[in-house]
Amino acid sequence: MSVRHFTLAIGLSAVALAAMPAEAQYKITVLHNNDGESDLLGQGSFGNVAQFATLVDDTRSFYTGLGHGVVTLYAGDSFLPSPEFAASLNSGAPGSRTFFDARAISAIGYDAAAIGNHEFDAGPSVLAEFIQGAQTSNAVPYLSSNLDFTGEPELQAQVGSNIFKSTTVEVPTSDGTKSVGIIGATTTNLPFITSPGNVTINDLAPSINAEVAALQGQPGGVDNIILLSHLQGIGSDAALVPSLSPDIDLIVAGGGDELLATTTAPSPTDVNGLGAPVSIVDTDPTAMPVADYPTTDAGTPIVTGPGSYSTLGRVTLEFDSTTGDLIGIDASSNPQENLGFAADAGIQSDVVDPVTAFVDGLSSQVIATSSQLLPGNEDRDVIRAEEAGLGNLVADGIFKAANDNAGDFGVDAPDLAFVNGGGIRDNVEIGDFSVLNTFDISPF
Repeated sequence: MSVRHFTLAIGLSAVALAAMPAEAQYKITVLHNNDGESDLLGQGSFGNVAQFATLVDDTRSFYTGLGHGVVTLYAGDSFLPSPEFAASLNSGAPGSRTFFDARAISAIGYDAAAIGNHEFDAGPSVLAEFIQGAQTSNAVPYLSSNLDFTGEPELQAQVGSNIFKSTTVEVPTSDGTKSVGIIGATTTNLPFITSPGNVTINDLAPSINAEVAALQGQPGGVDNIILLSHLQGIGSDAALVPSLSPDIDLIVAGGGDELLATTTAPSPTDVNGLGAPVSIVDTDPTAMPVADYPTTDAGTPIVTGPGSYSTLGRVTLEFDSTTGDLIGIDASSNPQENLGFAADAGIQSDVVDPVTAFVDGLSSQVIATSSQLLPGNEDRDVIRAEEAGLGNLVADGIFKAANDNAGDFGVDAPDLAFVNGGGIRDNVEIGDFSVLNTFDISPF
C-alpha cells in the first residue's frame, strides 16, 4: 500500500524507466471518457456509441494482453435533455422506462461513473431511475464523495448499493492483483446550473480527502487511488490539487470537453499482434490540444477529453512494485478517436436502433412553417446578450404552456415569462418546423 506519492515532474517517465528494472514495476492502464450527453447516434464523422463500445473492448483487450491492469472510467454527464434522451423518457411510465444511455453504459462495462451536473437536469427522481437502469448486464457504481442524498429518498435508497462515495476495483497485473480505489467528486455549482432538489453539496477537498483516508483505512488498504471528477473543466481540478491528499495518483476529469494530446507521442507497439490502439495525432494531425496528455502542471496528472463518445482516453501509469508509488507514465499514452470501428451488435440493436427510430419519428412531425431565419445558438453574441426574436418566441411558448397547465400544478397563472439565452441551442430555419426542431432549440 502506498503511503505517500511524490510529485510527478515533466520527464519523470523517461528517467524512471531508465533507472527501474522491469520486474520492479507494474502498469495500470486507465481508459476513460466523459460527457456522452446522450449523443448515442454519433456526431459528424465520429462513430456512434455502439462503435465506441468496440473501441473500448479492443483497447481493453490490447492492454490486458500486455499484462497491464485495466480500469475503465466514465467522468460524468451520462445524459442530456435532447431528442435522444426523450426516447428514454417516452419509453414507458415512470418506474418502468428503458434508459438507453444507462443501457449503453452498463454494456460498455465501466468500473465506475462519476455523477455530473447534467444528471440532475430532469430532477433527482429521474436520476434515481436512470442509475437503477444502469444495473443490468454490468452493474456500474455511480460515485460522488461530496453529495449528500439524504434529502432525496429515491436517491438515498440506492446509497450503498448503486451510489457510493468511492469504490475499489481489483485488477490483475503482471505483478499480481492490485487494489485501485476510485473516488467520485461533483461540481459544487449544481444549484446554479441544474436541478439537484434537496441534495446537499459539500465542499470538495474535505470530502475527497476523507474518502482517501477511508480507502487507506479499510482492511488491506488500497495500492493506488484515482479521483474521478466532474468539476466542469480541468482548471478547477488543477486548482483543487494543492488541497488534496498527495496519495491520489491520477485525476480523471469531466465537464470541460478539453482535448488533451501529446503531439509527439507514438502509438503503442503491437507486440502481441492484437491490433495496437492508434493515437489521435496519427488520425488527426491537425488536432489542436489545449495541453499535453496527461497534463502534469498541477503536480498530480490530470486527463480528460472531448465528449459525445468521440474519443477514448488511455493513460498507462507505472508503479513501483514495493512502495506502490507512481514512477512514470508510458510515453504512448494518448487519446484515440472513435473512427471506423464496427458496431457492437448488442448495443446497436438495444440502443442505437430504437433511439434512431424515435428521433426519425420526431423529424417527420411537422408542426409549423417559418418564412424567415431566427438566429439562436449560431449567434451567441446576440442570443446570450440581448433581446432576440427567437428568445421572444421561446418565452411566449413558455408563457402559454404555463398558463395552460397552471391549474394542473395547483399554482396561479403567471404574469410573465422569460428565458435564459444560454438555454437556446439552435436556430429556426426557413421552411418546415418539426417536433425534432423544438428539442434542438430548447433541449432543457
